[in-house]
Amino acid sequence: MNDLGQSLSKQLELIVEQWVEAVHRDGEINSAKELAYNAVKNSLPEVLAEVGRLLSRQHSPDCDQLEEKSFEHGFVRAEQGYDAAEIVREYRILRMIILDVLHPDFRTGSVDEVLEAIKILDNVLDKIIANSLESYIDARLNELKQMQSQLTLTNQELTRLVQVQKDNLAYLAHELKTPLNSIIGYSDLLIREQQKRLKSQDKATAVNLDHIERVLRNGRQLLKIINDALRNLSLRSRRYATKLRKN
Repeated sequence: MNDLGQSLSKQLELIVEQWVEAVHRDGEINSAKELAYNAVKNSLPEVLAEVGRLLSRQHSPDCDQLEEKSFEHGFVRAEQGYDAAEIVREYRILRMIILDVLHPDFRTGSVDEVLEAIKILDNVLDKIIANSLESYIDARLNELKQMQSQLTLTNQELTRLVQVQKDNLAYLAHELKTPLNSIIGYSDLLIREQQKRLKSQDKATAVNLDHIERVLRNGRQLLKIINDALRNLSLRSRRYATKLRKN
């Protein structure tokens, strides 16, 4: 049988081209739909070059180089937003394309040689998939840790802002309610004094009393609006703070 490693190396560009095209067409690899040719190709040529050396009877395999390139493939796929099933699907397509391209070479060997070559190819691809998934998972876990740190900082900042809002509300309540209470108190006192003088039936006094009562009504209405608004804001702040703590 012809040297499969040499045959694969000679047709490497054809395999890569067919593979990228097949990945783009595949309905189960949605993450690749918007990626450019080179983005999908990734480090596949280097991976296949090492596979070719491993299959060749004239070269000793460089497993370290093969692992490095397959690990790189997984990291890049994680950055591109692939899920694990899409990576496995990619390599399944790659295996079919390699077997199809090398089919003429299989015909020149015995059954035992072909079975042994396919066995070696399957073992190599399984190792590459395992390495890619390992690096993919590591990248995802690292991304998750970074996201967790960001969410923790965001949660802390939101909690601080809620507390600041509470402090500002308390200050606003004091600044608004103190003069309003004074207005209402003095207005109430003036009304009682004016009511005592009404016995004189003084028209001017009655007019002054009406003005005072108007001030008193408006002051009480404004105070009620402020109290309701502060109560609602305080309730929302407590609910939001509770939600943040649970998250």
